[in-house]
Amino acid sequence: MTFGDRVRQLRRGKNIGIKVLAKHCGVNVAYLSRVEAGKVSPSQSLIEKLAHVLHHDQDELSLLAQKLPETWLSWLATDPETAMKGLRRSLEEVSPDDDNGRVSEPISAPVASQVKNPFRLGVQLLTQLSTLHHTEQYEDAYASWATYFKHLEDSTRQRFDLYVALTHLFFDLLATRSEAYAHWVLPQLLPDFWLLFSPVGITTENSFQWSVDLLQDTYTALNQLEDTRAYGKVFTPPAIAAYILKRSGFPGKARANDYLLDPAAGCGVFFMKALDCLAQQSPKNLSHWTTCLVGMEMDPGLCNLARLNIAFWFAQNKVAAPAESLPIFCTDTLSERGLFSGSTQDPGIEVKNLVGRYKEGFRWIVGNPPYGKIHSSDLRVAPFKETVYGHANLYGLFLHFSLTHLEEQRGVLGIITPKSFSSGLYFKELRAYLLKNLRLREIVTFESRTEVFDKADILQETVILLGDKRLKKTAVKVLSPRSYQDLNNHPPANVISLNDLDLGQPYDHILCITSSKEAITISRRVRKRSVTLRDAGFRASTGKFVWNRFKPHLRDAPGKNVLPLYWMHSLKPFKFLPNAVHNRHLAFVELNGVTRPWLNVPEELVITKRISAKEQKRRIEAAHIPASWRADTLGYFLENHLNFIARVKPSPYSLIFVMGVLNSKLLDFVFRVFNGNTQVSATELNVMPLVSDNGRGQNEVERITTALMDVQDEDMPELEEKLNKAVYCLYGIGKKEQAYIENFFKSLGR
Repeated sequence: MTFGDRVRQLRRGKNIGIKVLAKHCGVNVAYLSRVEAGKVSPSQSLIEKLAHVLHHDQDELSLLAQKLPETWLSWLATDPETAMKGLRRSLEEVSPDDDNGRVSEPISAPVASQVKNPFRLGVQLLTQLSTLHHTEQYEDAYASWATYFKHLEDSTRQRFDLYVALTHLFFDLLATRSEAYAHWVLPQLLPDFWLLFSPVGITTENSFQWSVDLLQDTYTALNQLEDTRAYGKVFTPPAIAAYILKRSGFPGKARANDYLLDPAAGCGVFFMKALDCLAQQSPKNLSHWTTCLVGMEMDPGLCNLARLNIAFWFAQNKVAAPAESLPIFCTDTLSERGLFSGSTQDPGIEVKNLVGRYKEGFRWIVGNPPYGKIHSSDLRVAPFKETVYGHANLYGLFLHFSLTHLEEQRGVLGIITPKSFSSGLYFKELRAYLLKNLRLREIVTFESRTEVFDKADILQETVILLGDKRLKKTAVKVLSPRSYQDLNNHPPANVISLNDLDLGQPYDHILCITSSKEAITISRRVRKRSVTLRDAGFRASTGKFVWNRFKPHLRDAPGKNVLPLYWMHSLKPFKFLPNAVHNRHLAFVELNGVTRPWLNVPEELVITKRISAKEQKRRIEAAHIPASWRADTLGYFLENHLNFIARVKPSPYSLIFVMGVLNSKLLDFVFRVFNGNTQVSATELNVMPLVSDNGRGQNEVERITTALMDVQDEDMPELEEKLNKAVYCLYGIGKKEQAYIENFFKSLGR
């Protein structure tokens, strides 16, 4: 075990995140991350701080860092001969006996009845396992695992130990239930886990039961918080998997060669719910169906978990073991290469290339693919370049993969995805491809951002997409449950036309995903009377200055060649606040050859905040910067969490008018109808609707907006009310629709 492995093990054992540990040690998190990864050696000062914070033996950490402890150095300097004799004697006393490579004691799970939290079973087993003298077979299995992943950075002994411990825990539980199924699934565990286990000598009590809680806790253990954030891998609630299968028509009147694919299988939740469906419809054919439930998963630990869970299901339902192995392939779905170093055959090659038994494609593709980012230079992105615009995201690639692997005419897709794809710039090609190659039948959009995935720190909005390859366009059903627990409780629903869902080419095929008929009606009416901000002669852009890339150039006071930096706190609705201060943010930047390309020259602008959430009273907050501001200087910097709107060609609209309508309730409401994330992106601002009326109504809006820029805060509510009424009138919004919008904002406290 390396120094970094040991620190990570101690940190996770105490449930301390790397950011928290770095803060307590007074070091940069990036530096500590590189220490854990073994890329840099720790200083003696860091070793001392880590030992103190983690309450661990400093001498041990020093030795792992290949540094002799100070006490040892002092002893060696004082009496070298005695010191060496003492050290050798100590090593002989703690060295394990030679037992021909056999484990000194059997690996076994603790007594389950003594543990209230099922996950502690795995933790206790891991603790026991880490103290054992490893067999030769164990070393071979680790060597195989360590070369398994070409894309896994954390191929450490500690992680392998965790895989072994939790796999063994589930294996023991399975063997307690059915020794026959333990024998059946054991050779399918990867890599070479069958060398380590034997379904005899089980110590787990029969009273302990497999459960969804245990499954989720184990999945969480295998996917630490860092993995969840980096790759976007979260546990799928079984209720969501069951709903998707039901709404996908699985299994229906299935044919002999109908296959179901989960391209990001995880721990097999969709397979277990599929087996539940099959048990109700055709229990006699269950053994046949196991070869028709196909999965791909690049994490060998989760592959083992999926196989063991399916074996559990069969054992619990007393179904005979299938003749064939489970077609759950340990492979990277998006890669043309195998995961094993030097492997000549990718186990998922037939699925990826649609050959052999899968040549007709898949009758159903379901799943909850990871949503993390992937660099566009990654070789895995190239096959999907048709739907990648700018930055790539894993779930977009998985969605493209799924659309190309559905069976023609009969294929059905049911997939969980972040709502951000519905309006983000980087997904505009994906949206066009999706609408061309899939008939959307149903969309579920969850109202809560935090009640979709249990025990996961997920703040994005989430949707379920359901569609098929029958490309005759129909209306789309949209449902809005608060959480997955409300899926079967008749949540608010609406059937909308595809023309109302898809805003079309001028709007980059932005999707209005809402179950509100009133919202769709209002959105449609506003668009009919409007042109986009982009077509009206303006362009919205993201603030150029990414502050953490230019830390050496930040200053806390003005000076020669030092210009102001404006942040989100530099504005509130209708008000530009150039002198606002924030304790954590430096307000000036030195102008030099490095920073000059990111400078904004003096010109008239509207600026808006980039970050806001659906729970906030305002999603859009806009202020006006006049052309005269700092006109006698080189300009200023706008931080990346701001957007700015500039005039790029002659326009019948003033920027003060643009600021006024953006701050209105009407356009804030319209924005919420299609926005799917916590950002107000420049892309979305560019398609905001500006009414095609440059007459008296536009002048009235501009007049009220100008007054709001100068009025005291206590007088703003009255003027804002006048502005909102003027904007409603300008866009042709009737009293009934106005009341709907006002009630909506009243629920938010605005």
